[in-house]
Amino acid sequence: MVASVKALDEDGRVSLVVGDDQHEDASVTLVLIDGDVTVVAQRGTRVGDPA
Repeated sequence: MVASVKALDEDGRVSLVVGDDQHEDASVTLVLIDGDVTVVAQRGTRVGDPA
């Protein structure tokens, strides 16, 4: 759905755009990586979840 790198804002948040509404409410896993492309954290969520 989204395969791009985007920096966190000063509050540690990021918003990603999913280009197709058919994915609304789909389960996804967000992966946070550092500058060395090491996985720092993973979190499951749903497309459209405002949290």
